Amino acid sequence: MKNIDIPGENDDYYTAEALSAHLQWVYPSFEAIWSDMMDEHHRHEVKFNPDGKVVYKMSDGIFKAINDTISSYVPEDSRIQAPVLSIYAFKENTYSVSPNYMTDEQQAQMIEFFETAQQPWNLHCIEQFQRNVPHAKIVIIPNGHHYCFIKQEELVFEEMMLFLQDC
Repeated sequence: MKNIDIPGENDDYYTAEALSAHLQWVYPSFEAIWSDMMDEHHRHEVKFNPDGKVVYKMSDGIFKAINDTISSYVPEDSRIQAPVLSIYAFKENTYSVSPNYMTDEQQAQMIEFFETAQQPWNLHCIEQFQRNVPHAKIVIIPNGHHYCFIKQEELVFEEMMLFLQDC
């Protein structure tokens, strides 16, 4: 799949609000959950550099360390003995599609990738977790969102309450 050039990705922003607006335009999945709370959260993630530009607080070194850890981490799920609630938000195949800047071909490629690679991988991970932690309660939220605790707040709260009552 050809890389997609994200318009505005390398632009300079001089207010947190301008950067927030850009993120929502580029990633419609953010727009679906954006609220005053997300504005507040985002303001804590950014700072102003000496030139007055809005930049993320996380340094490139910390970002790299996190990504390295994620890519090298080997879960030890089978050692878990405590009660477990695992919530999986199954995203729609258009979750990462942005009609604001993607061509029809790029959108189709994103949907194809999601359906042929991402979704099967997600199912594999759930099945592996269930095998490794058979006592886990697994909840799958269809048409979910990465921020399911915001977008599907009532469902997540209800599942957590039910789980805690059974513990």
